[in-house]
This record gives sequence, C-alpha cells and structure tokens, in this order.
Amino acid sequence: MKVHAEGDRITGLELAVGEMITAKHYVDASGHVGVLRRAMGVRSEGPTQLKNIAIWDYWEDAAWAKTVCHGGVRVRIMSVGYGWIWFIPISETRVSVGLVTHAEYYKQCGMKPAELYSKALAEEPFIASLMTNAKSEGKLASTKDWSFLAERAVGENWFLVGESAGFADPILAAGMTLAQVGGRELAHVLLALEAESHDAKWLRDWYGDIQRKRVGQHIRFADYWYSANAHFVELQAYTAEIAREAGLSLDPAEGFRWLATGGFISDDLSSPIIGSYQVNSAKKAMSAMTGVPVDPEINRYSELKLNLAGAAEVVVPECRAGKIEVVRCYQRDSKILPIHGIFRLVILALRNERETRRIFQFLQNEVAQGGYGESQSALTSCMDAIEGLLVDGWIVGKDVKGKARLNVVWDDESVRVSAADDPYVTAIHPG
Repeated sequence: MKVHAEGDRITGLELAVGEMITAKHYVDASGHVGVLRRAMGVRSEGPTQLKNIAIWDYWEDAAWAKTVCHGGVRVRIMSVGYGWIWFIPISETRVSVGLVTHAEYYKQCGMKPAELYSKALAEEPFIASLMTNAKSEGKLASTKDWSFLAERAVGENWFLVGESAGFADPILAAGMTLAQVGGRELAHVLLALEAESHDAKWLRDWYGDIQRKRVGQHIRFADYWYSANAHFVELQAYTAEIAREAGLSLDPAEGFRWLATGGFISDDLSSPIIGSYQVNSAKKAMSAMTGVPVDPEINRYSELKLNLAGAAEVVVPECRAGKIEVVRCYQRDSKILPIHGIFRLVILALRNERETRRIFQFLQNEVAQGGYGESQSALTSCMDAIEGLLVDGWIVGKDVKGKARLNVVWDDESVRVSAADDPYVTAIHPG
C-alpha cells in the first residue's frame, strides 16, 4: 500500500491492486508496523535504557489453562535470575509462554533462542509444573528492542492509535488496555470532529498528548520494575545501569515520586490514574518489586491544605457516552487538577476542613449522601486522589504537634482508616 500526502495531510491510500481509497480521517492501527507513522515521516524515540529480547511460543494442554480460564483469565509473571517468564491463558486449552531477558545477557550466554527458552521454562518450578503435559505448537518466535514512543500521534487529518503510537515493555501486561482506551478516545474525537462541536485543534492536541503521556508513563514504570527487581541476579549490572541513566532512586517512596514527574491526574478526569493504573495499585506493584512498603503520603501529616499557587483555569476534554464533555481544571506547568468527579469532592473537603481526620469524616458524610457511586468505592478513590495530589503538589501537608494523624493501610481486601487517638476503624472495600 502506498500513502499519498500533501504536506501533513493524507490525500489517499493506494492499494496493491491499484485502487485508491480516500477518506476525511485516516487512522493508523497497524501496531509496530506503523504504516501511516512511517509514511508521514514521524520519528520515534526509545526513552528508556531497556535493551531486552523476548522469546515465546504457544502451547496446548498446559495445566493452568484448564483450571482457571472458566469465567476469567489471569496472567502469571515469574522472575528468574536472568529475566522473567509470562504465562498467558488464551483459551481453555491454549497458552502463550514467553521469556524476556536483557539483550547483552542473551549474547553472553552463548545459547540459541530455543535453548535459552527451554532452560528458563525448566528452571522456574511453578511454570515447569504447569507445562508437564503441554505440547508446543512449534511457533517459537523472538523480537528485540520493542519499547518506543512516536514523537507525535496526530496530523492534519490522521491519527495513530494503540501500538502504532508507542509501546512499553510488556511487564505490566497493559498493551490491550492502552490500545482499547486510546481507541475509545479516538472514537469520541472523530465523532466530535464530524459534529464540529468543539475546536478541532484542541481535540487533536489533547488526543496526541494523552496517548504519548500514557505510553511514556508505562515505559518509566517498566524501567523502575527492572531496576528495582532483586530477583534479577544475573542482570544486576544492566539494571543498575538503567537506574543510573534514569537518575532513579530505588527507594520505592522516591521511585513513586519519580514515576509521577509528569503528573498523576491526566488519564481519567474523574479518578486518580497513572498510565491506566490506580495510584494505590502502582504503589502495591512497587512494594512487591522491592519488598519494601510504600507508606501512604497522607500518614505523614495531621493537616492538609489545597495549593493552587501559580495555577490557571483551563478546559480539558472528557469522553463520556459518545460525546466530548468540557471539564474545568486547574493547570500548573504540565500538571492538572480537575474540578470534577472525585477530585471536586476532595477539593470541597479541603476547603471546608484542614485536619486529616476531619477531612476524612467530611468525605465519609458526603459520599454517604450519594451522587458518587458506591460509597465505599468512592472513599477508596478519595484516598487515592489525596495520595496523587500530595505527590503532584496540589496538596501540601503539615504535621502539627498535638493533632492526630490518620493511619491509612491498603491491603488486598480493603483500605483501613483509623486515627491514633480515636477507636474508630473504617474498612473501605474496593468496588
């Protein structure tokens, strides 16, 4: 296929059979191939020190595929000393199993891809137990250096979506989520462009910025994962290099702040998300990597204050029910604070109260009155929002002698909130 263009505008797609296809809008959903991206001369960058390779195959009749795929699919990730293994059920009888390792380690080990792959699957006990009766489909494949980010994701009448705009290391298994979320946003943008309901440049700029930022956050998260994972015994030299080049502290609390450099609040204007992950989910992942808990920021303070110094009011698009809605936000540098959803509730609490305990009680009372969805889930989101806003600098904390601090604890079953001088304990179960 040949792409015809005049400047930054695509004028048609010429198929191999000679037929010319024309349209008002052109979307590149070709993944790594990047048909339009390459044709329009869009450069890509690799904002990471990761130089990995992946080796994978498909298998029939693996044990776990038979037992857990009824009603749900779970991905298993297991570390080995020289990388990690993925185990992804595709159907009740078929799985994808792959090995990711550093390119330099692969060169130095002296093994062919099939040999290294077999070695890894045999050496990881849990994976080996699942593969006892599995039969390979004989489709062993490999790839390398896959992480990249396109310098832009939009043009005059064309868009990049999914992996054509960028791809992060698969450690977070977020490729489909990123592609689907981006596709949904692009559908809303195209509908709005057709309806001429909003400024076209405003829509295109927002779409391009959010796609690049989201993939960029995942790339940063992957860098941290490799740098901090103590299980990569034979990759320590390489992971130390990643950390050094990124200027990254492996302390999980500092790493969490480093990860948030671009701001937490951009993926979802109603609740706190970073790169499609809830704030607390990101903290849990970082704790699991290092074995060191990442304590909630809110536990350090007895008072909180909203900080809007230097911020200006802007409007940002939000995709909702097939339409682009306009959301008022505060913006300071590249970071935004929506006056919307859970954030609006947190702003209201901070304008009415200062002590952390009273802020929490205010939030409890507000969500109990309705309007924010299921109350316990809304409270969980409120605590996540406060965490993100503290890291982003929209909230400043202060520890005042004689005033009780909250004790917020996240675990797998609930979020527990208590105060040192008060017997109450509130368990907030995820929605």
